Amino acid sequence: MNGLDDQSHVETPVSIESSPPEVSGIVLGPGTYTVGQDIDAGTYDCVAVSGLGVIRGDIKAYGDPGFIQTMGSASAAIDDATVSIESVSAYSNLTLETGDVFYIEMSLSVEFIPS
Repeated sequence: MNGLDDQSHVETPVSIESSPPEVSGIVLGPGTYTVGQDIDAGTYDCVAVSGLGVIRGDIKAYGDPGFIQTMGSASAAIDDATVSIESVSAYSNLTLETGDVFYIEMSLSVEFIPS
């Protein structure tokens, strides 16, 4: 036999399954951002990762007076007491178009995750 007719060794195809890639976003802290320059246009879920503050801006999808959302949390010790301030921790489906300008204010850092 020349080995071509030998069926005793047949390779079985192997199927490799992989997990879907983790979707990660971009974390932005206090500042002024222009869509198309600092972040891509698209729809995002926004998650407060630290601090307390406001996202606001001239975002076309929201018309006048624009978009404004308080997010995050903070606490401070005053004498023997601790005072906590909490707001929403996430905002879903924020639509950003090229040319929109938005601001993140105070100590807030936000992760923008494509949705």
